[in-house]
Amino acid sequence: MIGKSEGASLSYSEALKIIEAEASKLSSSSTNIEELVPLPLSLNRISSRNYVSPESTPKFDTSAMDGYALNSEVAATASPEEPVRFCVMGTSAAGDSPVEVRGEPDGDIYPCVEIMTGARFPTCVDRREFDCCVKVEDTRMEPGGKIIQVLKPARKGMNRRFAGTDFQQGDNIIDAGDCVKINHLMALASIGVEKIAVRRKPRIAVFSTGKELLQNDGAQSDAQRIMDINGPCITASLTDWGCDVEFLGVIDDNASAVSGRIMQQLQLREYDILMTTGGVSAGKFDFVRKAVESIGAKVLFHGAAIRPGHPVLFATLPSGRYDSTGGRDYPLNKQTSTALFGLPGNPVASAACLRFLVVPLLRQLLSEQPERPMKATIRDGNLPWKGEKTCNIGVASDIITRLPPNTDVFRAGRFTLQQSDKFEVEIIHDHSPGKIKPFLGADCWIHIPRGHTELKDGDALDVYPICKQEHGLAALLRS
Repeated sequence: MIGKSEGASLSYSEALKIIEAEASKLSSSSTNIEELVPLPLSLNRISSRNYVSPESTPKFDTSAMDGYALNSEVAATASPEEPVRFCVMGTSAAGDSPVEVRGEPDGDIYPCVEIMTGARFPTCVDRREFDCCVKVEDTRMEPGGKIIQVLKPARKGMNRRFAGTDFQQGDNIIDAGDCVKINHLMALASIGVEKIAVRRKPRIAVFSTGKELLQNDGAQSDAQRIMDINGPCITASLTDWGCDVEFLGVIDDNASAVSGRIMQQLQLREYDILMTTGGVSAGKFDFVRKAVESIGAKVLFHGAAIRPGHPVLFATLPSGRYDSTGGRDYPLNKQTSTALFGLPGNPVASAACLRFLVVPLLRQLLSEQPERPMKATIRDGNLPWKGEKTCNIGVASDIITRLPPNTDVFRAGRFTLQQSDKFEVEIIHDHSPGKIKPFLGADCWIHIPRGHTELKDGDALDVYPICKQEHGLAALLRS
C-alpha cells in the first residue's frame, strides 16, 4: 500500500490492522522461540509456558513462631499465676530433620522442644502429640535453662503452619503470555522452579538519520549540529518494553547511505524489527522510503491519519543476507520477514508513533494480552473551575482545543486527581512535536479518536501510561 495525501491517509485503525497482520506472521516464526533463564533474571519477561504447582505446599507442618512445641491439652489452663512447667528436650531449627521425642511426662513435668520459625514439628513416639507452638514471649525460663513455664493457655494448632495449606497440587502460577512479576517469582521459587521458559526478546536495530545530528565519533564540527534525541530515547523505550535493542548510530541524509548501513547490519545479525527515525516526510532529503525499497522492502503504508506522526512508514524486508550490490544472497527463513518502521524525526511525534504503532506489534510478538487503557476525565488546567465538571464527549462545555477532522490525535497529559475510581488528566497545551520541555511534565498519553473535532473540559477519553514501567501503577489505579 502506498502513501496518500495527509487528508486521505490510512486511518489509525486500518494501520493497526496491517501491523497486527504482520505481527501474526512474525510471532509464528523466530520471535516465538523460547529460552530458559534463571528465575532472578526473568522479571518483566514474558512466560512462554503455563506453570502449575507440582505438589501441595508446604510439604510438612512447620512452626510459624520461635517458641516451644508441646501438647496443647497440658497447657490449656496455663496463666502467669498458675504456669505449666515443661522440660526442654531438644531444639529444632528450620532445615533440620524432625526431633523424635516421647510425649509422656517424666514425673509431673511434660516434655517440649524448642522450635524455630520454619522448623518441622517433633515426631512423637507415643500417643501425646506435639500439636502447637507457644511463642517464646509467652514463656519464662527457670534457672538452669532446662525448664520453662508456660504463662498463657495453649490451644491445638496454635502457631502451626499445616502442610498443604498454601498451594494445592495443580494450582495455576502463571500462564503463557503473562509478564513475570515479583509475585510470580515468589510463587515459582516456592514450588522449586529455578529456571523459567520465556519468550525470546524481540531483536531490534535502531538508526537515526540526518546529517545535522551529532555523532559520537568526534569527526564532526559542532557548529551546525544538534543533539540526537530520538536515538537514545527510542532505544531506552524499547528496552523498557522488553526488547533486545541495538542503537547503531546516525546515518546521513542520502538513500545509498541508508540502504548501505541497513545491508551492512543485516550481514551481521538477524533482527525482528528495524527502526529509523527521520527522513520519512516529503522533503528533498527524506530518503528512507527510497532507500529501503531499493533493497527489496515492501511498503505496507506510508502515512497515517494520526497527529503527531502522520508521515510514519511501515514496511517489511525479506529475511536474508545481502550482497554488496543490495541483492539478497540467500534466505534465512523463507516464511518470515523483518518489520521496518520509519518514524518521524520530531521527538514527540517519534515517541507517539512508538507508543501507538510499534508497541502493539511488540505486545503481539510477545503473546501479551491486548492493552486496556484507563478511562479518565480530561481537564484544562487553565480553567478556574477545574475539577468541578464531568461530562461525556458531545456534551456542551468549554473547548480546550480544536482538532483536525478524520484524524486520531495523541496528546501528552499528566494525572492530577484520583477520587475512588475516577481519574482526571490535565492536558499539556504546548504540543509541538519538536519541543521537549512541555513533554517533560507528562506521565500519560491521551488518545482522542477519529471523528472528534473538539476537545472539551470534562470529556472522558482513553489514557495510556507513557512507559511500560508505569503499568503496575496504572493497573492498581484501574482496579
